[in-house]
Amino acid sequence: MGCHPDPQKIIALADMLAPTNITTLCSFLGLVNYYQSFVPNMRSFLQPLDDLRKKDNEWKWSTSCQQAFESIKGILNSELLLTHYDPRLK
Repeated sequence: MGCHPDPQKIIALADMLAPTNITTLCSFLGLVNYYQSFVPNMRSFLQPLDDLRKKDNEWKWSTSCQQAFESIKGILNSELLLTHYDPRLK
């Protein structure tokens, strides 16, 4: 029960390799942005990736970019997304 992302797309997202250029970054962000309604404050998680897309920024995949990439993949793969409250569970 509950509202959940499409499991097949989440599997595809979980299997994605880190972007290597602006094109692959935009593909990743396009998929992730579709799920914004599932993650409060998603933009704050993605800030390093959004900054990388800015017009005059040089491509440099930093530690903060990798952390943002892994973090959002982990969040979207979590079992906790918009589940119904069950008082029997911890």
